[in-house]
Amino acid sequence: MKKSLLLLAFLILISFSDDLPTKDLVLDECLEINSMPDGLEGTYVRIVALLPNPQGEDDYNEKFEIKSFLLSETDFSSYYILDDEKIKWELAKLNSESKPSPTFENCGSVVYTSDKTAQLLNSGDKVYLYDKENRLIQTVSYEQSKDGEWIYFPKVVPE
Repeated sequence: MKKSLLLLAFLILISFSDDLPTKDLVLDECLEINSMPDGLEGTYVRIVALLPNPQGEDDYNEKFEIKSFLLSETDFSSYYILDDEKIKWELAKLNSESKPSPTFENCGSVVYTSDKTAQLLNSGDKVYLYDKENRLIQTVSYEQSKDGEWIYFPKVVPE
């Protein structure tokens, strides 16, 4: 009850503020303060998990899970990922298992499968997420990957 009242007071307070656009409000149930991985302050789209070593044939079958921590739909058609070799994966062009359109629903996540341009290394790699303004918003890395195991990034617990 107390948490709901605080959220309501916060929403009322910022509704009178010209400094904070309402589309950038973070949904409390989605964020829970410590659940979003670190990244560029003021941005709310993150890589939450990678599958760099899928079971079976893993050439170009790597998976990325990207999540929006915003209350509103988020257009990510211009977001992209780079690996350590600076190979670029445009999210809008990757195969999506969750949703075909280039938007996230409220607090939604989308799982992508890598295309034929590059692959993640099973021995470890770094992955960089950029937004539509070409700003680096997150860097994640992993050491060794195990066959068929997802790697989750700090502060994110699988559902």
